[in-house]
Amino acid sequence: MIGKVRKIKGIPQLLHYVENGQGEAIVMLHGVLVDASMYDKLVSYLEPYYRCILPDLRAHGKSKKFNKHLSIKLQAKDVKLLLDHLGIRKAHIVGYSMGGLIAQEFCFQFPERVKTLSLLCTFTYKGLNPIEQVQNKLFLEFIETFGSKGLSRIINSYVAGGEPMDYETLRWYKQQIRKVDKETLLKLFKQIFAFDGRAKIRNIKCPTLIMGAKQDLITPFHHSEYLHQNIPNSKFVAIPEAGHNAIYSHPEFIARELLLFLQQHRCEECTTEKKKTNESIGTAC
Repeated sequence: MIGKVRKIKGIPQLLHYVENGQGEAIVMLHGVLVDASMYDKLVSYLEPYYRCILPDLRAHGKSKKFNKHLSIKLQAKDVKLLLDHLGIRKAHIVGYSMGGLIAQEFCFQFPERVKTLSLLCTFTYKGLNPIEQVQNKLFLEFIETFGSKGLSRIINSYVAGGEPMDYETLRWYKQQIRKVDKETLLKLFKQIFAFDGRAKIRNIKCPTLIMGAKQDLITPFHHSEYLHQNIPNSKFVAIPEAGHNAIYSHPEFIARELLLFLQQHRCEECTTEKKKTNESIGTAC
């Protein structure tokens, strides 16, 4: 295991967020060192059917000022505060990479607020084998030595596996990395590598979709398989010919599978409410 992260105090914060579409609410939690715009392509497929809520997580995007306390548990409380602020009792929760950790933690803490859980290209413990534990330790040492500028230099089109990132996406990603100071970068990755949901995922009761990219070099495919094997009755989908940047390279494929899954688990309460009032789906939630 890669060390212990000391308990970090802090209070939930109302994150910056944007909304698109209408219907049942989907909260979409992005990956590390990017922001909610990561989901732009995917949202274009979802917004005709769902109310997509996209927060910038702590230390990212327009929530960048919230970088003092970065524990995964606290960030899950941020999501609850956001739902409370919007008057949403239950939502579909989608998490990609780091966002998948926060999505799991939200499900652990507030299961009554989750309609469905979708975990994309993520994990529940990054040190499943000794090689990964060494890699995590070396990565933290690299950041401590070279910071965000050093990290941005080693990022290339092929680092995520699968189809290489196009030039514009790569350039944007490098810019996002350079905006993060070394201290915040270390805090983020220490929390990521210390996250361990193995003992809790077996208790997840809500409908769960697991999607993993077969050629993912950042979060190897076996992590998605592990999630599927240990979350009861979860649905598993492999994204072929894709790496960790599948959200950019395969948004149509992801959207299709996500819509099929969500359609199978539409909120009966919301649908009944719509029939009674002739209002938009989702008013009950």
